[in-house]
Amino acid sequence: ASTEVKDRALCTDKTGWYGKFYILPKKTIGEAFQKIVFQAEHETQAKHSESGTLEDWIKEISLLSEGNSRLVFGISLGFAAILLPFSETESGGFHFFGCSSEGKTTILEVVASLFGGPDYVHKWHSTINGIEALAESHSDSLLILDELGQADPKQAGNAAYMLASGAGKQRAKTSGASKKCASWRLLFLSSGEIELSQVVEEAGKKIRAGQEVRFLSVPANAGKGLGVFENLHDYKDGCAFADVLKENSKKYYGVACIAFIESIIPNLDEIKNTIKELKKDFIKENTPENASGQVKRTVEKFALIATAGEIATRFDITGWEGGEATRSVKICLQDYLQNRGG
Repeated sequence: ASTEVKDRALCTDKTGWYGKFYILPKKTIGEAFQKIVFQAEHETQAKHSESGTLEDWIKEISLLSEGNSRLVFGISLGFAAILLPFSETESGGFHFFGCSSEGKTTILEVVASLFGGPDYVHKWHSTINGIEALAESHSDSLLILDELGQADPKQAGNAAYMLASGAGKQRAKTSGASKKCASWRLLFLSSGEIELSQVVEEAGKKIRAGQEVRFLSVPANAGKGLGVFENLHDYKDGCAFADVLKENSKKYYGVACIAFIESIIPNLDEIKNTIKELKKDFIKENTPENASGQVKRTVEKFALIATAGEIATRFDITGWEGGEATRSVKICLQDYLQNRGG
């Protein structure tokens, strides 16, 4: 017997770009050529959700982030994750480290508001075993992981390397044939009191150069006596400012990511050229003389983040002045290089 197929659907367990449309777990942005069905094999997936309007998000989160290099860097990193496929830049991660109570989790929750509510932030210790499924469900997006120090020291280094490499382990089916290898394309943001090298050393190992260049550590403290902040926007202290940002991140979220993707889709060819030009300018202005190959690769990643922030600003998605993203990313790059030792 035969059956006539009246309708077909594209089934995927991976978020992200497919041609000129973008797949999220609960919606597809752009004109898809066929029905899309998102089928995650695991419960661990991106918590994309929406609340409030873009105007709410700009006023209550993005504009309050202006003047704070770590917040602007993180938000721009979220936009960069969406632009990654068009950027000729490799995947990788960034890690804000420093003492507790400096505001690291506030950064993560503010950045998460691009994509969803506070539950968009995952914990290193609870997700490290399911890292492949988690990565696939954040493809072409930003994965956010908190509390690196709670990760298993024996697995943390390999997990970070795997996230940045874009491919999972090769496994076999019960029949002996090879399973399809998990794959993804993403940027990730991490935080913790210590750096990856210290976590790896706890397991009696040494961090490899390939791991370091894929997982870049930036001091969370902005050096102004206000923890991660530089501008409190007239709030009485850092605690009050952090409380407002956290509370606002619970009310307004998920809309900026969608607005950004919707702005990109009609302008994809132009966007690719803009990315190339802005990246080139940033790299030229910010690559130290006699820089090593590792530092050059690092500057290229920072360049994409600055570029993404500027493009989002041009699309009226951030409310920032032009140049704000570039200024903030430069500050974070300088602090990264100083922490690295040159």
